Amino acid sequence: MDPATGQPTPAAGQVQVSVDDAMEALKTPEWEIVVAEERPRAAVGTGVDAVVRAIRRI
Repeated sequence: MDPATGQPTPAAGQVQVSVDDAMEALKTPEWEIVVAEERPRAAVGTGVDAVVRAIRRI
């Protein structure tokens, strides 16, 4: 669902992962979270993408 409109999006049938879910999976000392945010897609009404960038510590 598009959070702005509440309408189904082309990704409606796909498995969705939230930013919180992704961060929880990376919640260990091994990972440093650099970016964790939802970004709206360029085309209005197509939804948002969870964007997480993590660096693995050595």
